[in-house]
Amino acid sequence: AGAARVIGGLGWIAFLNGEDGRAQTLFEDAVQRFSAMGDAYGRGVNLGDLANVYTARGDYAQAIPLLRESLAIAESRADNRELSYKSIYLAKALLWADDLDAAEIAISRAKAANTIAARHTTLALYGLILWRRGKAADARELFREAIESANGLIGLGLYTARYARALAYAAVGDVDAAIEDYGAAKAICSAAGVAADNLHLLDTLRTLAESSVLDAVHDVLR
Repeated sequence: AGAARVIGGLGWIAFLNGEDGRAQTLFEDAVQRFSAMGDAYGRGVNLGDLANVYTARGDYAQAIPLLRESLAIAESRADNRELSYKSIYLAKALLWADDLDAAEIAISRAKAANTIAARHTTLALYGLILWRRGKAADARELFREAIESANGLIGLGLYTARYARALAYAAVGDVDAAIEDYGAAKAICSAAGVAADNLHLLDTLRTLAESSVLDAVHDVLR
């Protein structure tokens, strides 16, 4: 199990750095090893991580079934942390695949799991999904909640809190705060895979904006 965990960990580092090919090879190896050992937890974690590689490539048809399987494993183990993160990953893939009904169901499951370390990301993504569905008022409320949730974790240096708060600030029209947070987030973690994922989220928001006001925010991440 130790070797499989190390391989999966190396896969995650490669993924964060934007090395998709290497990440895929490592995650597939880890999945195979955990499956051979009958380790459902390890298999589920690495299936979800492998799915993220496909999501990053825009291959949602490959990503979504893997994420559903990974999520089912987390549910069978009553593992709220993994359920939260895998629901977030699934919701993003479904959003970008334009399956908005399923995306909302997935992100609502992440919200119900209420994992503190993922709450800010959950709320910001939920807001983005609702805005994409034309529910602007509900979306803005979730963005405000995302800002409040992130505020409590910013001092810990958690880059996900910075990125989530930046997206939420951009959504509610506080461009200066969004630019500041994206800059601070990149100072903490500018890995290629992280930046690309957050740029994709911001670009999704920009397609919903009524003006070019977010172009300056986009330039920070580009």
